[in-house]
Amino acid sequence: MQVATNPGDALGLADMARYAGLPQDVIGMDGGALLSQAAKAAPQRFEVLQQETVLALSRQDWEVAVPRLSRLSVRHADPEAARAMGRLLVLSSQDARLLNALRAELSNGSEWVARAVAAMRSEKLPFLPALPFLQELVVRGAITNASGLAVVRALKAEGHWLEAHAVWLQLWRRPLDLIHNGDFEREVVPGAFDWDFEGRPSAGQGVRIERASFEGRGQVLRLSFTGRPFRTPVLKHDLLLPAGSYRLDSEVHIDGVSAQGEFVWSVQCHDGGRQMARSPMASMSGRGWAKRSFELEVPTACQASTLVLEPQDPGLARSGTHGVLVLDNVRLTRTGSDASQGSR
Repeated sequence: MQVATNPGDALGLADMARYAGLPQDVIGMDGGALLSQAAKAAPQRFEVLQQETVLALSRQDWEVAVPRLSRLSVRHADPEAARAMGRLLVLSSQDARLLNALRAELSNGSEWVARAVAAMRSEKLPFLPALPFLQELVVRGAITNASGLAVVRALKAEGHWLEAHAVWLQLWRRPLDLIHNGDFEREVVPGAFDWDFEGRPSAGQGVRIERASFEGRGQVLRLSFTGRPFRTPVLKHDLLLPAGSYRLDSEVHIDGVSAQGEFVWSVQCHDGGRQMARSPMASMSGRGWAKRSFELEVPTACQASTLVLEPQDPGLARSGTHGVLVLDNVRLTRTGSDASQGSR
C-alpha cells in the first residue's frame, strides 16, 4: 500500500496506523510502516507523537517514549502526557533505563518537569518513590522553585517530613536558621518550613496578619485583631529539630489594645499533637517592645514539631479581641551540651 509522504497526509497515516494495530487487523495494512511514514511526514504533529508514544510505552521503549511525552506535554500542553510523565517519575527509581532516559531528556530543557510534578500532585501520586531523581533535579538546578516547593509540600502531606526538609534545604543552597525567616525579612513561603497563617486579609477576619515595615527594624509581622472571632492557632511554623535542649526567643510589640488577652507560644509534636513546651503569658496590655523566652526539650520521638502562637484562653478566639501585636526576631537556639552542634 503506497501513500505519498507529505505533511498533509500525516493525520491519515497516523489514523490508519492506529486502526492497523487493533485486534481486527485490516488486511494489507502494516501499522508500523504507516506510523513510520507519518513520522517522516510530520514528526511534531500531535496525532503522530501520540501514536508513537503509545507504541513505545507498550514496549517500554523509554528512549522513544520519554522525549515524545516531553514534547506532547510542553509543545502541545497535553495533560495526559504530563500525567504519564508523572507516573514515569514514580517508576524512575526502579528502572535504570527509564532513569537514564529521563536524565537524557533534560538536555532538551526541563519545562516538562514542572508539568509532571504538577500532574503528580493533582493525581495524588506518591512522591517518595520519585525522590531520588527529584533531588537530583534540585541539585542540578533543573527544577523551578515552585516545583521544588510542590515536592516539599507533597512529601509533608505524605508524612515524610525528614525527606521534605532535605529538599527544602537543597532549594535554598545555604544553611538555614532553625526557625526560618524569624526576622520576617523575606516573603513567607506557606506550606513548607516557614510561617503559616491565614492568607489575604479580608474584612470578615478576626485577625489580619501581614508583613509590614517598622521604623528601625525593617520587616516585622503585624497581627491586627478586629474584635471578631478568629481561628487558632493564629500563627504556626513547622520545624524539624534534632533531639536536645533549646531556647526560643522572640520580641513582641503591643499597641492600641482595648481588650486584654494573653497569647502564648507553644511547641507541639507533629505526631499526635502532644505539647512539649509552652511559653509564659505574653499579655496584650501596655505598649512597646518586650522580649519573651522559654526553654524546651525535644525528645528523639518528636523531632517533627510545630511552633504555634495561640491564646492562653481558648475562649478568646470565640469572643474576639482588639489590638495590634507585632512580632520580630523569633529565634531558636540550642542550649547546654547541644549548643556546639548548631543554633539559631
